[in-house]
Amino acid sequence: AERNAGHLTLRNPTPYYITVAWLGADRSHRLSGFSEGVMVPPLGSLPLKAVLPAETRTLWVGYVDDYGGLQMNRYVCDALNCALKDGGATS
Repeated sequence: AERNAGHLTLRNPTPYYITVAWLGADRSHRLSGFSEGVMVPPLGSLPLKAVLPAETRTLWVGYVDDYGGLQMNRYVCDALNCALKDGGATS
């Protein structure tokens, strides 16, 4: 994910569609402006209206796996980018 003026752009480096169902600074509170799931195209990007405040250093991204479960991954953010830190499957 990339940050630009607080807004996020999701990037998908895979050859598959990714359904993102959760964006939050933690596992309990969605980001402002993200109310429903989105699909990120293969090898593409998707700008969002979701706002990630400048002071936020952690982003949780939940995607729907092949079995319909929600898989949560934690990203660590700096001023411009968020990079995958670790993952932990939750349903």
